[in-house]
Amino acid sequence: MGATGPAGPTGPSGGAGTGAGGTAQYLAVDGDTVALWTGNQTLNDSGPNGLTLQTGGTSPMEAYVPMLPGLWGFRFGGANNFHRDAGVDAVLDITGPITLQAIVALDSVNVGAMRLMAMESFDINLHPTWRIYFVISTTASSYAMDWAAGAVPQAKGAQRIPRMRPTLVTCTRDASNIARLYLDADLVATSSSLATATTDPDDRLILGSLGNDTQYVNGAAGSFRVKDVAISDADVKADYNATLGPVYGMMP
Repeated sequence: MGATGPAGPTGPSGGAGTGAGGTAQYLAVDGDTVALWTGNQTLNDSGPNGLTLQTGGTSPMEAYVPMLPGLWGFRFGGANNFHRDAGVDAVLDITGPITLQAIVALDSVNVGAMRLMAMESFDINLHPTWRIYFVISTTASSYAMDWAAGAVPQAKGAQRIPRMRPTLVTCTRDASNIARLYLDADLVATSSSLATATTDPDDRLILGSLGNDTQYVNGAAGSFRVKDVAISDADVKADYNATLGPVYGMMP
């Protein structure tokens, strides 16, 4: 009899369902998708608008790592990011309902605030004039979706993202200006009403840091998806089951 194999991945924060042990999948393009960057060894946008990412940061690099069987992601080394200039990409000037999603595996502990995905505008002195972003760490999960300079997180989730465990992170903002944060299929935080969004010619979308090249991500992330609707609880669960459910177990 051969030796026992290595342990499988930890189940999701809400408890694993049935059918674990399969192959992970990327988030998919649907009718509401504005952009989708899978991280499957390409900077290309799988969505309808062809928004190829650009590399940036204090040490720009284009690198990819396997996150799970069947799933690759962008490598974030603490000094690089990827971005698009939303002032050029009119489809990213989203002032109404929005959904930001990514599958994330972090390899830093106690890193503090890290801007995983941000849509920001900066004035001539690089001061943020508005921003929409979500913030994650391995010690707490939080998000901020606000449109004011110096915005701080509106709420924090009580659940941690385990170190190096790929997790589906979803943040939505609905028509009533309420933001919600989900980890895998679980709703972990809800905000009070946010300010009304505006657009600016200098808007940018940044993956992996703030737009002024601070607070970088350490780890890997893929399936960055932007939608111009606020998806529902049921939609988030369906996305989890379609992507990580085959690995960790389906949620009923």
